Amino acid sequence: MNKPIITYILMNWQRSQQTLEITKKLKEQTVETQVFVWNNNPEMLYEDSNADLIINSNRNIRCGASLLLMPYVMEGCIVKLDDDLIPSSNEASQGILDGLEEAEKLYGKNKVVMGLCSENWQRNGDQINLPPTAHGKVDCVKGRLWATRRETLAHLSLFDIFKEDNEQSHHWEMPVTAALHKEGVTFYNNSKLFNFFRDKWDERVAASHEGSHYPNRNALRKRYYPIVGEER
Repeated sequence: MNKPIITYILMNWQRSQQTLEITKKLKEQTVETQVFVWNNNPEMLYEDSNADLIINSNRNIRCGASLLLMPYVMEGCIVKLDDDLIPSSNEASQGILDGLEEAEKLYGKNKVVMGLCSENWQRNGDQINLPPTAHGKVDCVKGRLWATRRETLAHLSLFDIFKEDNEQSHHWEMPVTAALHKEGVTFYNNSKLFNFFRDKWDERVAASHEGSHYPNRNALRKRYYPIVGEER
C-alpha cells in the first residue's frame, strides 16, 4: 500500500453494521485511504477487515475517543467521521481533499479545519443556527465531519482535554476549537460535502438523545467562547 493521503477516524458504539458499511465504502475510494476505528462498546468485540487500526476499549469514553486516535496518523489529511454519514460516492475522499485545498487557498494559509453542521455563536455564547447550505468561515466545526491536515494538530495537547471533566472530552470540539483558534486556525463549513454523503441517523442510539447533552454542550460553548470569539 502507498502512503495514505487521507485517514478516517470512526467510533463504534451501537451502530456496528453502519460502521462496517462505512469502512467498506471508504476502502473503495479513489485515493489511498486509511481507516481507524475506536470501539466504545465494551460489550462487543469489533472486528473489521477494512479497518487498518482497531482499538476495542473496555469502557465507553464517549466522543473524545476520536482524539486519542489522531496521534496514530503520521501524515496527510485526518477526517473524523460520524457513523451516521454514509459515503455515497467513491469520490468522497477526493471531494474532502479538494474542499480543504479550496479553503486553504481562500484564506491564504494552510491551517484550516473544514466540516459540516458547523456553528456560529453570539457574543454571549448562544448558538446562531446555520442553514444546511451555509458555506464559509464559522466559529466551530462539529465532530460529524471534521477534516484537517495532520500538521494542524502538531501542538495540540490531548492531556489538557482529557484531564478535565468527562463532558469536556465528550464535546471535544469546544476545547480543541479554543486551542486551535489561538494558533490562528480557520474553521470552514463546506456544505458541498453533502454531495458525497447521505444521512442514516437513528436518534434512539444517538448521544444527543441524552437529556444532558445539549445543556452540557451549551455550557462548554459559553465557557470557551471568549477565547474563540474572534471577528469573522
